[in-house]
Amino acid sequence: MADLLGSWTLVTFESSYRFKNPEAPYLFPYQVFHYSPDYGVKSAHSRTPFPDRSDRMFEVVPPNLTYHIDQDGRLLVKTKGQEAVVERWSCSVVQQDLHAKNDGTAIRCGDLVMTLLGSHGHALFVRHLRKSAT
Repeated sequence: MADLLGSWTLVTFESSYRFKNPEAPYLFPYQVFHYSPDYGVKSAHSRTPFPDRSDRMFEVVPPNLTYHIDQDGRLLVKTKGQEAVVERWSCSVVQQDLHAKNDGTAIRCGDLVMTLLGSHGHALFVRHLRKSAT
């Protein structure tokens, strides 16, 4: 999935799948993710905004997660050096602008919508990302 490569920033939006633990980093309002061509995954989560060049923050951080795309097109995330899948995501790249709101959270062409899947394939959480750098 060549569309996945690069750095992505979380676009905040409400979802019925959001978890309710306010201390969980995956609910922090500021999140950035990087997917590299060598199948490394890096992420950062914060309650406060990142510096303007958040895409560069990963340059010196080694990846502790890896990913691959399975035969069904799902993104599988593993801890580096381990075989167990720690996250399974269904990913969709948006093909056209969807102007549901005028608050900066509208889904745009090229955005990535990721749905975290539970052990039985049910949706647990939705993440809306916008590419910040390649």
